[in-house]
Amino acid sequence: MSSKKNLPSKPETPSDYSAFLRGIALVGLGLQDCRAKIDRGAYFKVLDKGSSERRITTNYKLLDSHKDYFTVTASFALTIGHTQSKPSQVLSIECTYEAHFHCDDCDAHRDFAQRFADSELRLVMWPYFRQFANDITGRMTIPPILIPFSAGQSPPGR
Repeated sequence: MSSKKNLPSKPETPSDYSAFLRGIALVGLGLQDCRAKIDRGAYFKVLDKGSSERRITTNYKLLDSHKDYFTVTASFALTIGHTQSKPSQVLSIECTYEAHFHCDDCDAHRDFAQRFADSELRLVMWPYFRQFANDITGRMTIPPILIPFSAGQSPPGR
């Protein structure tokens, strides 16, 4: 005797994912944690010599998925260091944001929530990272660091 749980489900289509995207609503988004550190003297020496290397790393995660909602985090790290001699960081900026989305039957579409976290979430979160990096560098009394408009672009040179 076969139970209903063992029956194969119908294959999901691109329009199913599109419907999922149209049905989600961002309810809350906030800074979870942050950290910034600078070696001011070394930072300006690196900039003057034109020997800086900028690196941005990202990490997007689905934390949980329930019947009516799912929660995600986006972590960002910007580092600037020497390109010559032994690698050394002269500036680091890190931040993590958490976002809460409501949707219809999220639990049944956990794979869609995971797909969203792995792909489209960057479109929602990247502007918050850009603003944070710009603001914190101003507060560090250094020239604002311009972050590209999207995660796929190369950082502008100095």
